[in-house]
Amino acid sequence: MVSRIKKRADFLKVSHLGVKSRMRHFTLLCARQNENLSLVSTRIGFTASKRVGNAVYRNRAKRRMRTLVDSLLPQCLELFFKEHAAVSLDFVIIAHKTIIDSDRLSLEQDFHKAALGCMSRIT
Repeated sequence: MVSRIKKRADFLKVSHLGVKSRMRHFTLLCARQNENLSLVSTRIGFTASKRVGNAVYRNRAKRRMRTLVDSLLPQCLELFFKEHAAVSLDFVIIAHKTIIDSDRLSLEQDFHKAALGCMSRIT
């Protein structure tokens, strides 16, 4: 189950404790959740600062990131959990300006590479 990170404190926790993978169109941060939960849960947050552009471009960037994550994150988690024990993870995706004009294939390749790279460095 994937839920959203919405609180600033959670975003800051991931940025301070997490592993960073910088790609062409975004930066992916990944960290273990500190809570001792009985269920394995994954949370994800999206950030697009004013460097990306005005509100229209920031919202477009977040929409692109959401569709990317909704389609690819379950596959990446499944691949990761085949080799490692199931852990609760937090992800934050920070959009770069180039995400607006990039094609979907390059976004998918970057996300797949970044997600598996970050998750393998956490364990």
